Amino acid sequence: MRTISPDIQIILDFVENISYFYLVTIGPFSGTIIRDTSITGGITMSGDVFSGDNGLLYVDPPRMSSTVDKETYKISYADPSFIWRTRFESGFSGVPIIIRVGFFNTWTSTLNNTPVGYPFNTYTDTITVYSGFSDMASYSINMEGEASMTLECSSPMGSLSLSRSLLTTDDNMRQRYPNDNSFEQVFLGSKGVDVLWGKKTS
Repeated sequence: MRTISPDIQIILDFVENISYFYLVTIGPFSGTIIRDTSITGGITMSGDVFSGDNGLLYVDPPRMSSTVDKETYKISYADPSFIWRTRFESGFSGVPIIIRVGFFNTWTSTLNNTPVGYPFNTYTDTITVYSGFSDMASYSINMEGEASMTLECSSPMGSLSLSRSLLTTDDNMRQRYPNDNSFEQVFLGSKGVDVLWGKKTS
C-alpha cells in the first residue's frame, strides 16, 4: 500500500490544478547511478541531485486497472550524444529502476517549509509509481539523424505468464543439485526396467 504524506494529501484533496514532475533513478550499474527529472534545471531531493538536462522525453503515467496488468513500463530518452548506446554495450538488463512523482506546492500557503510555487524536495513528499528492473531496451535513429532510446521495465505481474522448462535427466539434475539422485531411473527414449518387489525369500 502506498503511503502519502499529509502535505501531498492536502494537494490531492483540495487543489484543482495539480502540478507534478517525474524523478527517475536508474542503477546502480557498472558503479553508476543515473538520477534524472522532468524539471528543467534539475532538483535536489533529500540530498540526491537529479539532472534536468538529460533528454528525458516520456515516462509512462500511473495506471489504474481493475485486472492484473502484465504490460511493461516504458521510459524514453532523446540521445543526441549517443551516451545511451555506449551504456548498452555492457548490457542493460536487470538494472534496478525507481520512478517517483513529485509535486509543486500549489496550495495557498507554505507547506513543509516549501513556499507556494516551489517543488517539494524530500522523498517523503513523493509517490512511487514504479519500482522494479529493466527488461529490455530499444534504440532508434530517424531520418533526420535524431537518436532516441526506449527502456522497457519488467512488469510486477509479468512473471505470472513465465514458464521455465526443466530437462528431466539425471545429468541435468546433478548440475543443479549434486547429491540429488531422484532422476537416476529416468531415461531418454524407451527402455524396460525390471523392478523386484514383494516379500524377499531366501
